[in-house]
Amino acid sequence: MRSDFREYIRSFHPKAGRGIRFSGTDENQPYWFLLPSWLADVFSGQENARNLNRHFVADVLWAQYCLFLFIRIQDDLFDMHTERISLIYAADEFLLEADRVLSKHFRRFSGFWDIYRRCLSETLFAINTVDAMERTPVTRSVKLLSKYTGVCSIFKVGSLALCEKANRMQEFRRICDFADQMAMAGQILDDYYDIGEDLKRGRFNYAASFLLGGGQRKWKFPPLRALKQINQNILLTELGDRLFLKIRQHIVLAREALGKMASPEASAYINSYLKTLVIIENQFHMRRVKIIFSHEILK
Repeated sequence: MRSDFREYIRSFHPKAGRGIRFSGTDENQPYWFLLPSWLADVFSGQENARNLNRHFVADVLWAQYCLFLFIRIQDDLFDMHTERISLIYAADEFLLEADRVLSKHFRRFSGFWDIYRRCLSETLFAINTVDAMERTPVTRSVKLLSKYTGVCSIFKVGSLALCEKANRMQEFRRICDFADQMAMAGQILDDYYDIGEDLKRGRFNYAASFLLGGGQRKWKFPPLRALKQINQNILLTELGDRLFLKIRQHIVLAREALGKMASPEASAYINSYLKTLVIIENQFHMRRVKIIFSHEILK
């Protein structure tokens, strides 16, 4: 199992919003890994701030990362991205490790565990729901997007721990709103890059469904024909521009959800995200212009 896990990690290529890169810069970390630290800074001046010591925050971050690995490994096994079956037991080990670490800080009958289990259950259920929906070309894109927030429910556990420990559970709803908006923005961007790969596997992700017209018509394109139609729609319609606008809207809504709770680090992270999105969108427009002009030259 350890050998298989080491090989799995070596081929680990994280994606925006789901993966994690320890590069030393916040801009390259997923929002859910940074959020507990941001909250620790925001809550530092409160009455219960003494509970949020560095040891506690470090434990929370480690537990959150273990939960990420638990879900990521299971997801890769489910999608057949790896054939190392022993990893299913490695995933269980990471779930147990997260429970062990969090148990040091929350009593057995604490309200924390009820919400923790709910987040875990929502993620496990949503993964299967999204898989079924992506295999159905007629699924409306808006329904699919709403389910993506459920997939990311487990990434709220770290923030939940901070709110519970600081006695600031009244803020948790707002934090969940922020996390949901960031999850949707990241997933749309993920799906945009994965359109071709997902269609080869018979999956119509959100970006594919959106670029085919939002899944509002009962078309039944085979994957290769769907990809051709998507390319045509990108070239000849405004769907591509609208897709990037939707990503931007969710990031802005995420910033509004945090409101006064946004630490300087959180604000810088969101601004960096928006700047990166502009770069990606400009690259998209440049490719589209080149394709259009090359077609005109061929004619």
